[in-house]
Amino acid sequence: MSIGLDKVYPNVDRMVEKVRISYESDIPKLEMESLKQLTNAGIHVVVSAGNTGTNARHYSPASAPSAIVVGAMDVEDGGWRYSNFGRVDIWAPGAMISGVRTGIMA
Repeated sequence: MSIGLDKVYPNVDRMVEKVRISYESDIPKLEMESLKQLTNAGIHVVVSAGNTGTNARHYSPASAPSAIVVGAMDVEDGGWRYSNFGRVDIWAPGAMISGVRTGIMA
């Protein structure tokens, strides 16, 4: 498993209510099962839609039916051109975000 979700579920503290995941990969079956276990345990899983400018349903973890999928907005409140689209539950600022260091923009 690419990010160790198999380690998150068995070791999760009962006080945890959400897990945020921000990465993109092909759709591995084991990873999808881990996301399902987390949400079945009452944990909200919030994931990035991805940044390839294609349909989010083709990538994990955005394709997980139980995940809350967040797409990136541009400075004009539209979908950012590189943000994945399709199964997106909510949009949030994702382009031209100032970093902690001066002159850094994402």
